[in-house]
Amino acid sequence: MPCAQNRAQEVDEVDAKTCRRRQPGDGIRKLRAAVGILMFLRMSDGKFTTQAAILWGAIPLEAQKRILKNAFCAKCNVVVEIVDYYGTVENGDLMIDGTCAFCGHAAARVVETSKIRIENN
Repeated sequence: MPCAQNRAQEVDEVDAKTCRRRQPGDGIRKLRAAVGILMFLRMSDGKFTTQAAILWGAIPLEAQKRILKNAFCAKCNVVVEIVDYYGTVENGDLMIDGTCAFCGHAAARVVETSKIRIENN
């Protein structure tokens, strides 16, 4: 049902929930918000803390893949791919802990995000 102040406008032009005219980019904004929520839900299955999921979700997918392939294994003493990973935030930085893909030993990667400010939307 259209808002009282917008009754003269067509129903299609008015967002009934916010009582404002729809803007050309509204669909894109809603899609981006939905994708962000899906990314958060994918990461909030116990493997990421809430703040870590927000930081990890802000990183582009290609960069995420590079980060996961660039972790350090103390047993192999080389850069390895990390599997079965989980994320936490320590001192403002994203800490990705997991398992080395080669030997199965613990591997880790620190993503320095302490300079990035998180804003609640």
